[in-house]
Amino acid sequence: MKLDLKPDLKVLDIGCGWGGFPCYAAKNYKVNVVGMTISNEQKKLAIERCRNLNVEIRFQDYRDIDEKFYRVVSIGMLEHVGPKNYGKFIDMIYRNLTEKGDVMERKF
Repeated sequence: MKLDLKPDLKVLDIGCGWGGFPCYAAKNYKVNVVGMTISNEQKKLAIERCRNLNVEIRFQDYRDIDEKFYRVVSIGMLEHVGPKNYGKFIDMIYRNLTEKGDVMERKF
């Protein structure tokens, strides 16, 4: 995986949806994932899917993030952010990324 996930890394999934990436990453790479969504229904199902894994699913807007992560992933989030907010979105990621962290944006 290009994220170079290693056990115990703290990973942020912005717009985690139904919890697919947090579940997969925690289960297969033993990382600690914080997933963020602004959908109560997505949060509820993501918490269920990630039960007993090192995953925390939060109901939180990405603009309110203020903590450090070693990896940041955002799967399909840019279309929701919109072009006029790309700069603020990327600034927020870099502000919350450790000096040795990575950023990955992937669209399916």
